[in-house]
Amino acid sequence: MYQQGYSPEQISGRLKFEGKETVSHETIYKMIRSDKKAGGTLYKYCRHQLKKRKRIVYKSPKVVIELLSAHKDLVHTITADNGTEFACYKAIEKGLDAKIYFTHPYSAWENGTIENTNKLIRQYIPKDAVFSEFDELKLKEIQDKINKRPRKKLGYYSPKEKFILYKK
Repeated sequence: MYQQGYSPEQISGRLKFEGKETVSHETIYKMIRSDKKAGGTLYKYCRHQLKKRKRIVYKSPKVVIELLSAHKDLVHTITADNGTEFACYKAIEKGLDAKIYFTHPYSAWENGTIENTNKLIRQYIPKDAVFSEFDELKLKEIQDKINKRPRKKLGYYSPKEKFILYKK
């Protein structure tokens, strides 16, 4: 699971969710730190490689509309941060018949999901990277990895699993 980009907490929570034997995420972190001290490379699979850091995937509104159109009946509102990916928000609102709301600048607490998702994306695409350098296939691969990762907030279901359950 660590090779799939799961955090130690996600690994521990998911194993417990699946009814398998597990250890706490703190124990996993201890093992990773011990491995690093011994010259190992497990820490490289961690999101931030055990470093504390300071503080979307789509290139155009057309792509957002295409992807969400299949679920138009479920999309009533979208909350976004003030990134450039929603600069053409009026086109997205019109295309999906949904209202887009924006968080206030420098108010990350207004939508933790956005901030968490941005951090997950930055695990694969560095902050200084130019999105136009990534083709649609690579962006889809990143999206799939993120959507298949279990989330504590979802009871260690992945967003994809929860969405499928919701659609039933």
